[in-house]
Amino acid sequence: MKKKKATRRDITTKDEMNLAEYPIQLLTKDVPEETKTIEWHGEVTLKDGEKKEASWVVTGSDKYGLPRYPDRDVILAIMYYWYRQGFKSPELVIDNIADMLRLMKWDVNEKGYKRLKEALDRLVHTGISATYTFWDNENKDYMPYISFNLF
Repeated sequence: MKKKKATRRDITTKDEMNLAEYPIQLLTKDVPEETKTIEWHGEVTLKDGEKKEASWVVTGSDKYGLPRYPDRDVILAIMYYWYRQGFKSPELVIDNIADMLRLMKWDVNEKGYKRLKEALDRLVHTGISATYTFWDNENKDYMPYISFNLF
């Protein structure tokens, strides 16, 4: 039996609004070498009315630092390729890096490949710790704590 190709209607996706609401990268070109963390602190009200301190902490590695503004292109390209593969697996296969560079409108040369490698190093080594910032839609309340890496 021939397998039907997935269409947009066949694929159910869920946006993670935290990655849109809270910072995951610096918005500047020149980053001080000692800057390896972005922090946001605030307050949320839980469904029982209790107020809790919320925080969002993004930490880059000593070697690679925090994600930079152009790294967003890499995140979006990765999501596009994953979408094209139907979100079937957590493993992502990108057959042609030059095509990915063109998709991002980056130069397809040694500089572009180096820029991509540096962006991937920053993204892979970035960790996020979130306290009362992730909404659990099933429980209709904030999750007390979650920690993860972008990739």
